[in-house]
Amino acid sequence: MTFFFKSYLSSVDTYIYRMVESQEKVATMQLVDTLDEQSLLEDLIESTKPSLISGQRHYLIETPFRYPPLEYGSRFGSKFERSIFYGSHTVNAMLYESAYYAFHFWNALDIPFENPIISHKTSFEVKVKSPSYIDLCLIQDADMQMKLRSKTDYGFTQAVGAELRVLQVDAFSYFSARSPNEDKNMGVFNIDSMVSHPLRQCGWEVKQTGESILFYCRDNTALNKQFQKTAFLVNQKFPEPSS
Repeated sequence: MTFFFKSYLSSVDTYIYRMVESQEKVATMQLVDTLDEQSLLEDLIESTKPSLISGQRHYLIETPFRYPPLEYGSRFGSKFERSIFYGSHTVNAMLYESAYYAFHFWNALDIPFENPIISHKTSFEVKVKSPSYIDLCLIQDADMQMKLRSKTDYGFTQAVGAELRVLQVDAFSYFSARSPNEDKNMGVFNIDSMVSHPLRQCGWEVKQTGESILFYCRDNTALNKQFQKTAFLVNQKFPEPSS
């Protein structure tokens, strides 16, 4: 399979989008009474985090590489491999991914919230440039594309991710499994292929219930979008991340 993917090697020079939780400082200020207590709490939180890779990159770029994979890994990475920076080629794809994981979080609650919850997020762009890139969207095999876009199983895609690591690919693109359109996401193995600081940061207010979620962009209301949980169901069930 490695030889098959090698034939798709090319270069990339583009921008991708990513959405993250707003800085912890906003949330932790609600837990303390003074600035000194705030500073101490931030130091305690920082001491529990894994070490920075280099300390020379912006935390929004370095953070995904800083933490170990989740218990089920990720779409293209097993729980035994170094984490991957995931982004999206479009804002629409970014919002689909964020909505999916927000519903996943809600489903994991032992006691769901009775009322809608409001959270704050930040989106940003970063430039990716590399001579070692593969666009999995170019693969014409329909059966393979179906496996790459599986909504319920990461087994095949994690095997593909392992092959891309063997080829020392820096970054790769693939069709979103959450969007019904041909929206594209990107995975980045090599932090050095991200050649800019975070650009065009936007603040978002997110209102969520167990059945719907609304993304409100304070900086550009034309980007506002609402999702229903039903849009993500498979056979009337919500698909959990799977390995």
